[in-house]
Amino acid sequence: PDAPPSKRTAAFLVPAGLEGISIQTPDTLVPGQTHHVTFDRVWVPTNCLVGDEGGGWSLMQSTLLEEQAIEYPAAYDEDVAGLIKYASETNRYGVAISKHPFFQQLLMEVYINSERIRIFRVRNAWMADTGQELTYHVAQVALMEKQAALRLSQVVREIMGIYALLGPADPLAPMRGKYQLHQRKSLAQQNPNDGPESQAAAIAKHLGLDPLEGKGVEPATRGTATGVSPSQ
Repeated sequence: PDAPPSKRTAAFLVPAGLEGISIQTPDTLVPGQTHHVTFDRVWVPTNCLVGDEGGGWSLMQSTLLEEQAIEYPAAYDEDVAGLIKYASETNRYGVAISKHPFFQQLLMEVYINSERIRIFRVRNAWMADTGQELTYHVAQVALMEKQAALRLSQVVREIMGIYALLGPADPLAPMRGKYQLHQRKSLAQQNPNDGPESQAAAIAKHLGLDPLEGKGVEPATRGTATGVSPSQ
């Protein structure tokens, strides 16, 4: 208890079947991807400890860096390509949407964002393949992806209008309602439990700018864990 806050937290891999654990799947923006895990007088055996005692904060930060598979990306972003295709095939005021200078600028913006992310992902995969150490690199790409996803969702609404919010069951939904789910996911990615701030903190830590080091930030000790997938 006398150690700095970042060094007095332990991490456990808790079996989902322990007595006192209840799991609910709430109705969220992206169904089935978030769970509420409640602990009520749960006894967790010491053999469930992950890593060293007191190393929980460091372990959570390293997990953020490894949350995305280190693999080479696809040749193009399907969401951006689909939006460009829609804009080139759909008319507004008698002219294809992609011919309007304002929408051309928006399309170029999201295209450049997608290519920039693809290049950085290629860098990460190359570094992993050649045995180089990945530190802030994965968190950097994850942060860029979350920011780009939010911007893409805004551009989709600019180009498709209210039709972007129609689901696959609606015959007027563009691209069979694909972008309605995209709109939901882009918002869900900004949640406070795993939003852009998490990746920014991981990057800062690897650059020697850990904002929590030495500060009196107390870890959570009770309540409901949101966004935790139970181990089976």
